[in-house]
Amino acid sequence: MIDTGASGTAIDENAIKPLGLTPTGSTQIHTPSTRGTAATCPTYDVAVGIYHSVSPLLIATVPVIASDFTGMGFDALVGRDVLQRCLFLYDGVAGTFTIGF
Repeated sequence: MIDTGASGTAIDENAIKPLGLTPTGSTQIHTPSTRGTAATCPTYDVAVGIYHSVSPLLIATVPVIASDFTGMGFDALVGRDVLQRCLFLYDGVAGTFTIGF
């Protein structure tokens, strides 16, 4: 999921657990589901890659937030910490987006 309103990137905790990663810290998040109360979530340092046959984008270290996306239909939410390294164009009429880096 691409979320231009999210300052950080988050990954479903069920996708992180099998990797055996150790949390590198924690952060407090505010989302509509936390209803005005900050929720403390563990963070992990991971590499993020967006692959393209001509010119892939690889970010060596991104601190990601472990979240619960159960039943939402996605495993990760890409926030502005990753998008700031890209050109992101959203065509609402067509329901498509283009990403360049």
